[in-house]
This record gives sequence, structure tokens and C-alpha cells, in this order.
Amino acid sequence: MPRPNLILAGTQKAGTTWLHRCLGASAQVFASKSKELNHFNKGDFASRNDAYFAHFPQQAGARYYLESTPHYFQILAGKVNVAQNIRTTLGDIKILLMFRDPVARYESAYIHHMMKKRFDFTPEISRFCNEIKMLELGHYADILRHWQGYFSEIGVFFYDDLQNAPDALIARVMAFLGLENDIPQRQIAFTANARATKARRYFSPDAALPELTPELRARLADYYRPHIADFAALTGRDLSHWAQSGVSS
Repeated sequence: MPRPNLILAGTQKAGTTWLHRCLGASAQVFASKSKELNHFNKGDFASRNDAYFAHFPQQAGARYYLESTPHYFQILAGKVNVAQNIRTTLGDIKILLMFRDPVARYESAYIHHMMKKRFDFTPEISRFCNEIKMLELGHYADILRHWQGYFSEIGVFFYDDLQNAPDALIARVMAFLGLENDIPQRQIAFTANARATKARRYFSPDAALPELTPELRARLADYYRPHIADFAALTGRDLSHWAQSGVSS
């Protein structure tokens, strides 16, 4: 039975569902039917390895067996070292990461947690908080350095490119994997989650999707500015538009 040799490990609210589906449309990649298996972030994961590996049946022509769990991209999940668990179990496999402006990620994650009833609904988001690691998960450079200590091949990609040029982004991902790009064009087309549709589904028929207050948006931009600068230096990517964040995406 094959074992995964490709993990899409994060980040949350940064287009991982799109990327999982795109890669799964390639004849060279088998993507798990359930996107988020949340296996290696559990303390007792090893006792459930057989059930986990059963998600990856032998597939003719597949060079990669992919799992995608954006919750993996942390330094520690509770007391669990996710990167270490993956390395110990699967070896030095390839890791994919998608990153998004941390202010926009905070907003999207906050709305997600309201939809899941973890946070109370409010039409304007004004809370500056680290519950459910709301702030910590945007410390991209710190977390990436931790993962670089375990894996030698980490592909770093950006939600900005997904919004602006999804064709070029998927071409870069496939090149990182050393694969011919056989993903159908119809699969690559990206449509951002419809904000109004989500609001009607989860809140009320006439609700608008909540947004950060201008004050919180500015506070988050100030908070993340040094983290963004550190991450830009680490990746070599110009992220100055993130540091000036103030526009929801």
C-alpha cells in the first residue's frame, strides 16, 4: 500500500482546497478523497497509521500520493510536533505551502470560526485575539523555519498568485514536483468563495459577510509588519503590499 509522499501542510484560508482539487485532477497525483485527514497533529497518530494509509490505494500512473491538512502548519499543535511526526513516519518528503496576507487570513479565519459557532456572530470584527491561535498562525517565518529543520524540499506559493494568475501558479507547482502539467484548464479556473452566498448560508438570508473594523485592520497590519518583513527576507518575495494591509481580500 502506498504512503503519502506529498503533504499540502498549510496555511489555513489560503487556497489549499483549490490546490488539492487541482493536483487531484492530474493523472500523476492521487489526492486523498477526504481533504483534511488531520492525522499527524494527534498525539496518538501512530496507533492509527494503518487506517490513515488506507486512504491511499495503489493508483496506476501516480507519482505522488497527496494529503492536504492546512492545520498542520504550526510549530506545535498543543504538545504535538507535526513536522517531526511527518518526517519520522514518511521521511523527507516534499511539502507544499500556500501563504496569504496574514491580515486577510485573520479576517477569513475569524468568519470561519463564527460559521462553526466557535466565535459569536458580529457584523463587524473588532476583537484582537489569539484564541485558536488566531494571531500565531500568521507568524509565517517562525513556523517555516521550524519546518525547514525537518524537510529539505518545501514549495512556497502565494494566494496572491492564485487570485491573479492561477494558470501560472499551478504551472509553478507542477514544475516544483517535476511533473508535466496535465491538469485540465477547466479545473484550474479559480473563483473566490462567494461572500454573499456564505453569509446567507451561515448567518441569515439578508446578512452581509462580517468584515474587520478599520481600527482592527490597522492594528493587525501594525502587529504583522515585522513578521511580514521577516517572511519576505526568508522567501525573497516582495510582500510590501502585505505590510500596508488595509484592504480585505
